[in-house]
Amino acid sequence: MEKRTDATAIRPGTMLSRISYMQVVGANPRRKTLTVRNQEGLQWDISENIIENEAFSADQFEETVKVSRTEMVEALENAGDSVFTIVFNKKVSEKAVREAIGLLADSADFSAKAIKATAKELLVGEERTLIGHMASTEPKMGRSQVVDLEKAPGTHRLRLVDHRTIKQLILRNVQYVLK
Repeated sequence: MEKRTDATAIRPGTMLSRISYMQVVGANPRRKTLTVRNQEGLQWDISENIIENEAFSADQFEETVKVSRTEMVEALENAGDSVFTIVFNKKVSEKAVREAIGLLADSADFSAKAIKATAKELLVGEERTLIGHMASTEPKMGRSQVVDLEKAPGTHRLRLVDHRTIKQLILRNVQYVLK
């Protein structure tokens, strides 16, 4: 693990900064603490007061705001280091196309209704809910790279989110939904 600061050299008045993505692994209501584990695997107890006053949750919100897609994308692009939950449609893979066409062919149902349903499924893609934080945004490409916090550190955690497929975003105590 990388040592970022020499704790023995710290003096009163020294300013520090820290960004940490933590998963709650336990609670002690009597002591009013939560046990958390960060992405590096370090675990500690933290006061509920600190959590309430210094941390955002990826899934809690106090208000729901109906917004246009443009407004939702702007909220995502301004997420900074904040954790969020986003619901979007994944890109359809070549494998999914082959499977859907194979299932349609095997069913022997070539009705207009069956073909239309399969085509719609292939155009929309599978709905995905992701808990993460922003890595980068590509406004000209209409996509954002998001770090998937539910994947283990050290694995491939970058996911592309196509702005045109975003359905919902929970960010900094606000749930954004499409009008």
